[in-house]
Amino acid sequence: MLNESNMNVVEGTLYPILNRLENKEYVNIEWAESRQGPPRKYFFLTKRGKTYLKQFQTCFQEVNSSIDKLIK
Repeated sequence: MLNESNMNVVEGTLYPILNRLENKEYVNIEWAESRQGPPRKYFFLTKRGKTYLKQFQTCFQEVNSSIDKLIK
């Protein structure tokens, strides 16, 4: 999904964020064997993470709406 966006995200940015989200119990990590190379980490939102995401989306929409009003 990130590859399809216009965002330039690198490991040095992404994994520290994911580690902070794990520390706050917003995501769980599962390791799975890979057919190609070493085992891979998979990140899943917890119930707490889904609640936080909803709150964040509401806040983001409010900020985005305010910026749109300023631009117009």
